[in-house]
Amino acid sequence: MTISDVARYLRVGWDTIKDIQKSDHPISTGPLEGTNNKIKTLQKRAYGFRDLDFFKLKIYALHESKYALAGWT
Repeated sequence: MTISDVARYLRVGWDTIKDIQKSDHPISTGPLEGTNNKIKTLQKRAYGFRDLDFFKLKIYALHESKYALAGWT
């Protein structure tokens, strides 16, 4: 992606960006940041997992519990 591509993208989407800023319900990245934090914590604790597939299963299981990383249930 070149500088001119970025400039073209901003020119086309500028009205949308301004509308999001003015909105009464701004977009929040909080839930996404929380999920990323859980995955990073799981990754730190994942040393010794059998394989990548098992790690993926643990990531998929994160949504099942609010405190998924409190224990290995």
